[in-house]
Amino acid sequence: MSEAKDLVFDLEELGQRSDELDVRKENKLIKAIVLELKFAIHERELLGISAPQIGIKKRVVVLNFNGDLRSFVNPLITKCEGMSFNKESVPNLPGKFYLVPRYNSIDVTFQTPTGKIQSYKLLGVAAHIMQQQVDFLEGVLISDVGFEIDEDFENASEEEREQIMQMFLDSLDIK
Repeated sequence: MSEAKDLVFDLEELGQRSDELDVRKENKLIKAIVLELKFAIHERELLGISAPQIGIKKRVVVLNFNGDLRSFVNPLITKCEGMSFNKESVPNLPGKFYLVPRYNSIDVTFQTPTGKIQSYKLLGVAAHIMQQQVDFLEGVLISDVGFEIDEDFENASEEEREQIMQMFLDSLDIK
């Protein structure tokens, strides 16, 4: 491998749910996907990436924990706590930033590439990044769940921003 796979920029393609993997039957495919994702993380200096972002409609995520790359096959978020708004961007929508509601603490259950079932509690940035990647697996785009921030929003007064955010919150159906 000399270069990472191209990122997918087709929003219709990114907006499709990815397929689960059978670790026992698709082990070679999983290992190949994980290698591609790890290479993309290193080449692009990312904190996380999912298979759909490189055009593979399978449920695989790799997160970068300060250089320690962890693979998650068929991840499922089982518990969420403490919602906040985060300013986010994704490489598939360059130059765009969104305020996105995310949980500050999540429990995620997943399979390793060898099939072992594990669970982690992720906090803070790790929790936010995993939620972003699971959104990709579900076909949910950042533009579907976030509020796009533009220069006008950045330059607005605190009161104006609060009003805009309240209107945005009122438009969401978050339980």
